[in-house]
Amino acid sequence: MARDYIVLECDLKVLKLAIDDIYYINHQNGLTTFVLNQNNKICHKSLIELENLLPSNFIRINRNCIVNHLAITEINKKDRRISLINKEHLIVSHRNIKSITEAIRTMAINA
Repeated sequence: MARDYIVLECDLKVLKLAIDDIYYINHQNGLTTFVLNQNNKICHKSLIELENLLPSNFIRINRNCIVNHLAITEINKKDRRISLINKEHLIVSHRNIKSITEAIRTMAINA
């Protein structure tokens, strides 16, 4: 079975990342960190640039973070917090919690 990849030019490196290996992407202080199942990679791309490259299973949860919906194990709507398969917890913006919950339901039905 063929895997889908994203290829990024970051500084003097070209990164080839398997889409399924990306749990989430976080942007802080001008650096974008790809949190992967094995290790993390750092790049200088904006989240807006990345949103255009990533498939539809990636969801913006707040101004600094994009999450692979396949990595989400739980959504706590009261605390606006999601749990991921790597045991991390991320905060969802108040504005996005309803749309993320609906997107997860829709994607689960269509999967």
